[in-house]
Amino acid sequence: MRGFTALAMIFFLLLGAFPGMALESLGGLELNETLLEEKGIRVFGGPGDVPCNEFSPLDGGYYRYQGREGEYRYHGFDNSFNLFTNRDFPNDADSYRALSMKHWLKEGWETEGYKPDPFQSYLREHTGLAADSLKAAYEEMLPFEIYGEGRVYDYLYISDFPTLYGPGQGILWHETPNGIWYQSFSLGILKEKLATPGELVFAGLEEEDYALHSREKFLRVTLHGRLLDETFRDSPVLGKLYYTREDIEDFTFTLGDRTATLPPNDLANSSTADFSVPVSPLDIQEGSLTLQGAFRVNYRDGSHSPWFSREVVYDFKQEAGYLQSYFNVGHIPQKEDLTLEDIAYHDLSKGDIDLYRITLSSWKERVTYELLAPGLEVSVRSLIYDYALRNGFAAGESFDVKQTVVGDLGTSTLVKEVRVIREDKGLDLTIKLPEWVYDLEPIEAENLTEMDRVVSKSVTLDGRRVDFDRFFKGELVHGEVPSDRLLEVVVTMKTEEGIEYTGNDWILVKSTVPPLNFKQGAKAVEGRWVDFTDEGGREDLRRDFPQTYTCHGEGLEIVEVPGGFKVRGDLPGVYTMRVTAESAVNQAAREFRVVVFEDLPPGIYVNLYTNQLYRGDTLRVDVAYVSLDGDPMPIRELYIEKDVQGDGRYVFDSVYDPQSVYDTLGDYRLVARAGEAGRSTEVVRDFSVDNRMPVTTLSVREAVSPVKVDLLMVGEASALPASGEIEALLRERGYAGRVCSYDPTPLVDVKTVTRDLGTGEGDPPGTLFFSEGGYEGTLSLNQVQDFGAYEEEGYYTTRTSCRSVNVYSRVRGCDICGTYYNALGHKFCKFCMVVTGTTTQ
Repeated sequence: MRGFTALAMIFFLLLGAFPGMALESLGGLELNETLLEEKGIRVFGGPGDVPCNEFSPLDGGYYRYQGREGEYRYHGFDNSFNLFTNRDFPNDADSYRALSMKHWLKEGWETEGYKPDPFQSYLREHTGLAADSLKAAYEEMLPFEIYGEGRVYDYLYISDFPTLYGPGQGILWHETPNGIWYQSFSLGILKEKLATPGELVFAGLEEEDYALHSREKFLRVTLHGRLLDETFRDSPVLGKLYYTREDIEDFTFTLGDRTATLPPNDLANSSTADFSVPVSPLDIQEGSLTLQGAFRVNYRDGSHSPWFSREVVYDFKQEAGYLQSYFNVGHIPQKEDLTLEDIAYHDLSKGDIDLYRITLSSWKERVTYELLAPGLEVSVRSLIYDYALRNGFAAGESFDVKQTVVGDLGTSTLVKEVRVIREDKGLDLTIKLPEWVYDLEPIEAENLTEMDRVVSKSVTLDGRRVDFDRFFKGELVHGEVPSDRLLEVVVTMKTEEGIEYTGNDWILVKSTVPPLNFKQGAKAVEGRWVDFTDEGGREDLRRDFPQTYTCHGEGLEIVEVPGGFKVRGDLPGVYTMRVTAESAVNQAAREFRVVVFEDLPPGIYVNLYTNQLYRGDTLRVDVAYVSLDGDPMPIRELYIEKDVQGDGRYVFDSVYDPQSVYDTLGDYRLVARAGEAGRSTEVVRDFSVDNRMPVTTLSVREAVSPVKVDLLMVGEASALPASGEIEALLRERGYAGRVCSYDPTPLVDVKTVTRDLGTGEGDPPGTLFFSEGGYEGTLSLNQVQDFGAYEEEGYYTTRTSCRSVNVYSRVRGCDICGTYYNALGHKFCKFCMVVTGTTTQ
């Protein structure tokens, strides 16, 4: 029966499946048999069989331990003879790409600043503020996926946080009974920072007066938007994860269908926008107007914040608490074919109005009408039209229109005169204006109109009435304008017949405010000069009124140079620079926002596809060099260092070549180095080179020749499978190596299976020596380390390791795998060798 078990287990292991077999390890752990086929496991380990095989509770895990579902870190060895890593264990960092082959390396904490901290102090400070956001951000930063329970921030040390402009660096670590094991890696450039909250305030609501010829009035609305970055920007961690004022390009405001994009104000994290919203009489009668405002922050990296919105209801009740009768009415021309279109009337009354009382009166007739609000204007126009026709007013005559509004709050009355305008001989208005004039110079205007029949005259400039005679004598100066303006000139003259004639023209008033067209030439970096160059413009003004400039900025060093200024800030921050320009006639000042960034060393992104190589492998690397502040990067190096003596001191080995094959075992590290503008960065990634199938041997205190053993069968020779069957099965599967049978009786059968290794040579021969009658003494387990070449005798260089086991009689069979043990993989598989007696270290 024992022979059948051994044969069956060997076949099942080589075939990679245990169809329908329910297994239970010595520790009483329930095994999910489908794992063996799905994962390609050839050797399955128990809880204490493989180093670092700690247990972690996990719902739906493959194991049970003390009644709890969970996982062990390692299951055993897979089809490629590599230690199989349980991807579902929360501490293992893998991905679906080649990075899933990463292994843990031991003891990465040699630098004082890299001591593992299960919960980093600077994260702990902000736990209540943004812990959930930070945890999510940590997982997004990783270049690979974390499986299982997550909790990345418990195992992750970030030495350099990634930014929008460059990568970061991190170490993932965990503690085992054999010390701290870790992985180091680069964190990719942030695609987008975490969203910073914002606040919108309706800072001002002010009603403007009605226009005389319009039924509309306007409500001036002031919106103030602010990015609430005060907490984040002072933190070395949060300032890189969240957007702050240093990232702001401008603000976009909306109010209804109106939009405005404006730069930040002096505080750098806020801005203000003014809007004029038309208000109709219906809005006023309804008593309120709902306003919906919003803003977002546009960042320098091309992204933007979410919209921050707010709604307010503006209440007109404070003005609707009283009645005000107001209207506009036009004069009536003397025409044979007078029509209703010649009559002009607009109601602009305010308040809760129930009734309109319209009275038309003259020396000829007085009549009063009462009207309701709907259709009021058409009705009043018709009443005025009928009244004028019925009374036959001659040119120059007039009548009054009296309007009284009636409501719960009482009444309000307004009276206006309507005149009948007759035709006369006409008047030819002739005025002459300059095409343009500086704002502080007199306007040379001429009036060439025949003035004999003119009884009154007036002139308005830009809607304001000015002295007629002074204007046309060239004595009027408009006054300073901030920028060039095209102004309307309206001249009105009334003849002795009572007819008014109006003419209008335009004049360009050029501003004498000195231009301040300075543009920042490059990104401002601490300790470096940046140019602010005058881009010109208004060459006529510069020629006629030469200007001089002065510049001042608190915390900035400023030097005037031809064509502008050179500015330097020694500390990062947001500064305000005030430039003043002065000419013979005017002066101006403008403030510029100067964001001084930290002078950052270059960033390096470098990740190994695996940091565990086997002899004959090449090293695949992802690497990128990034200038974080736009500096040229003349130094870019990538080379290999090796720990030659095994003492932790690395020396230069070679320049990195993706085609290089690593044949020598040992510890290595890849060094990426970049330098720019006196600053440099060096990033190190450790990796090791090992045998794909480390050799395990048995030896006793008697003389023993080391043998490369791939499969050692222990048991009575009669119970072991025939060597020919094993040889054929191994050859069919493409395996090379040595198969040995060991019988504690005086007989031993050593069988060798070889194949062509690509050099025309097979494995070196070897013999396992033994003593008749079994052993009394010490059985030593030795791990053979391959350093790249066979010895002349055909043996591997060996190094003693592991432990010694007292053996009193004989080796007995294992209840799990029959009567053999398997030595495939990195470590001696201890669970398949069970001995009687006691174990000594």
